[in-house]
Amino acid sequence: MSLKRINSLLQDKRFKGDHYNDLERVDWRCSTGSLQLDLFLDGGVRPGIFRLSGEPESGKTSFALNLAKVFQETIPNGFVFYINAEGRLTPELVARSGIDQSEDKWCCFDSNILETSMGMIKELITENGKGEDKEKYRYLFVIDSTDALIKKADLGKKFDEGQKVAGSAVVFSHVGKATTLPLTKNGHALIVLSQTRYKMNMGSMAPSGGTTQSGGKALNFYSSLIAEIKPLWTNLYIWENPSGASIDAKGKRIGHYCSLRFTKTRNEKTGQIVDVPIKYGERGGSIWTEYELINLCLQFEFIKKKAAGWFEFDKELVKEIGCTDSFKPKHQGINNLITYLEDHPGVTEFLVDKFKKLL
Repeated sequence: MSLKRINSLLQDKRFKGDHYNDLERVDWRCSTGSLQLDLFLDGGVRPGIFRLSGEPESGKTSFALNLAKVFQETIPNGFVFYINAEGRLTPELVARSGIDQSEDKWCCFDSNILETSMGMIKELITENGKGEDKEKYRYLFVIDSTDALIKKADLGKKFDEGQKVAGSAVVFSHVGKATTLPLTKNGHALIVLSQTRYKMNMGSMAPSGGTTQSGGKALNFYSSLIAEIKPLWTNLYIWENPSGASIDAKGKRIGHYCSLRFTKTRNEKTGQIVDVPIKYGERGGSIWTEYELINLCLQFEFIKKKAAGWFEFDKELVKEIGCTDSFKPKHQGINNLITYLEDHPGVTEFLVDKFKKLL
């Protein structure tokens, strides 16, 4: 069959409404706000479905809000549609994240009805740029979270009445079939947040049952990117005095590493772990850029760790920066090095730009 014949069939009224070949594929890369993650993901998040799971208070909502802020700032006509199913997204949390709450940038949809929430997403995708609203948006949808969504038929039931088994999984399977192609083709993205659940293993001598997420396995199939935030153990905290010999000697916790294990990627990096440093008490994004820069500089040997806790900038890098006599090439202790970068934004910006060129 010739290409001419195929093009003719694509315009045939029997098939024309059932494909997206007439549309030009819209693609973009949105930074995650983390240099390490952007390097790992070949530039950041792209159109499609991104499933993120983790234990309670593991940072899923903060991660989604941080990405949403960058999306608004960098993607033309970027609009964030946030489904607040758990009801825990407070105005204070949104304000602290730095999200632009303008009516042409943001909508928080307070609903935990599964069919209604998914129906809104499908409608916004299919009707984008039609009717009264001629503006064509690039949507970032966030579902927070699948655990709080309930089927409409189960909402009116008494607590002692049974709910449909795997009801949400069936709906999400339908959602995946109905939205994955138009999401990706038209340049939209969907972030699905889910709680990590531990499987019970009935055998007393059997190994751990592993973990699973709400919403069923269909979401994994339709997702382009899947990551799980690891539990926050002691070794992931960033301490006021990291060299302290005991927990008490380490002082206050001033941050932690958000450790993401990717179980599905676009670039054959499945199974790898990326640790993103988070700084407590920040507004407008909590990723600790200076800490992240030091980790990357050590990895690329732009900074070398010497004896007795000294850190030294590479001589060639110093020449490249073109620093003045006030530049300090050596620092004792990682906290002193971080403070130096925080107090010298010019050096920090140079290093950020250097790593961005690798994307």
